[in-house]
Amino acid sequence: MIEVTNVRIHRIFNDPDKMFVGVASIVLNDAIAINDIRILKSPDKMFVAMPNRKLGESTYKDMVHPVDHETRKIIEEAILSAYIQAVREQEESEEA
Repeated sequence: MIEVTNVRIHRIFNDPDKMFVGVASIVLNDAIAINDIRILKSPDKMFVAMPNRKLGESTYKDMVHPVDHETRKIIEEAILSAYIQAVREQEESEEA
């Protein structure tokens, strides 16, 4: 079973007109690090996009990705929870 043992939110973008709202890194089972995971926001939900590489004019290929729905859900929930917490902390520090 995959466990997300560490999540770091590296950047938070506060532009409400943009879909790209943050960047995260995770560690799985204290053994594998995945960097440059994008946090995206659509009008009805938030989700993550795994690191990818551009192969052509409009073709991208994921460098790493979950192979099943359960693993994707575990990763996404850990990242989005950490992102929401980081946004709250940022807002609180700006108010102080």
